[in-house]
Order: sequence, then structure tokens, then C-alpha cells
Amino acid sequence: MRSTLAIASLLSLSTWFVAQGGYGRFQCTLVNGDGTFSADPNHTGTYNAQCGANDSLCLGYLYCTDPFGDPASGVCGGIGNYCQDYTEGSDTNSDATNEALWNQNCASGYCSFNQGVCANHVTTIDASCASDPEVACTVDQITGRALTCDPTTNTCQLLAVPSARARARRNEAFFKRNACPASHTACRIEGQRGFECIDTSSSIEQCGACATEGGVECTGLPGVEAVGCVAGVCEIWSCQDGYTWDSATASCKA
Repeated sequence: MRSTLAIASLLSLSTWFVAQGGYGRFQCTLVNGDGTFSADPNHTGTYNAQCGANDSLCLGYLYCTDPFGDPASGVCGGIGNYCQDYTEGSDTNSDATNEALWNQNCASGYCSFNQGVCANHVTTIDASCASDPEVACTVDQITGRALTCDPTTNTCQLLAVPSARARARRNEAFFKRNACPASHTACRIEGQRGFECIDTSSSIEQCGACATEGGVECTGLPGVEAVGCVAGVCEIWSCQDGYTWDSATASCKA
């Protein structure tokens, strides 16, 4: 019969056995050569305790068999053992919460989310993560950098880190979105390191956008005498002598 005793109860169980008949605090105690005591790994039922193919020899939510009840690693919480007890997880939990619970059922600290058995995290670049793409990859054992499962190859690859230039562009974009009031745009000052807040909907020098981003200097339009910027568009009010208004092109023509 599968044990349903929670992992959290292991501590209380061990303390219950303190000083029972002089056998120490373990259920089954070995007397060491120096007279000290230690737990018998064949009987404690904790991680890696010998269990053959008998789940009842394992404490808490630790199992000795695979998902079909067949022999697996032969030790409690070993590789290949079942680790997704339905009474422990919940369909109201997030996947991450259930995964964290089930990971505790494995001596390796990892319960394969897709396979439902104890496994080892993948810590090598180019190693397969097909069995569990979401959580199989962890950290590369050589570089110490984070790994992620490449969906095209189903192998663990180094998690991309933005370059300094990309970070600078991202930071600049963030600054431009937040440095000025909502009605204004942060426009770079030509020849200087810095920005100024411009209302590009009415600025005759940077109409429609910042000058560096295609904005129009309305006063520089050919033949204009009086001009304004209305709703981000240059609006010509009069033309210079020698120029006439051309409605077809909305410009002053010589």
C-alpha cells in the first residue's frame, strides 16, 4: 500500500523515536564502531533508502516503483521512480507550484513534469530536453550560465543575454517613454548627449516626429512665409513673393 504520509512529517516521526529503548532517534539504528549511532539506510524509508519494489517502505510521498507500479531504481525517491502523487498536487495550483511540490519527492530534487518520474536536470549544452522542455534545462555545468530548451532542436542551449548595445537601446527606449509628459516626446539634441521634451504635434521645427526620426522643419519648406504645425502636420498659411499656393500638392510653387 502506497504511503501517504507527508514529507513534512518526517521530522516529527524521527523525534518520536528519540530514546525509545536506547535505540536513538532513528526507526532502525546502526551502532557504529566508535559507539555512536546512525540511521540504517535500508530501513529509514527516506531518500535513497533500499526498498526493492515495495512502496510501503518509503515515507511520505516517496515511491519505490515507476508510474505503473513496476520496479524502478530500488531506492526511495530514486531515478525513474514515480513522483507525481495525485493527492499532493492540485489542479487549482499553477504548474510551477505543483512542480515544486513534486520535486521534493525525488532525491535528485527534480521530478520530470511530463513523465512523472524522478530524473536528473540537464546541465549540458546540446543535451536533449525533449522529455520535459519546460523545466529540464537548468545551468550549464561548465560555464555556470542558465540553460533553456531550444524548441526547434529540443536541446539545452545557453540562455541569450542581451548585448551591451541592445541593453543601451532598450534603456534609451525606456527613458524616452518615461522622461517626458504624455503629450511630449523625448527628442535627441543634435550634437549633444541628451534629450529635450518636444510636442511634435505643434512644433514647427520638429513637426510630426523628432528631427532624428523623420520630423519636418516646417519653416524650411520651399517658398513658405507663414507656417504652423497642426496635429503633427505642417500647415502653410501664406507663401513668399514669387510663390503661389498649389492646392494639388499643398505646397508653395514658384
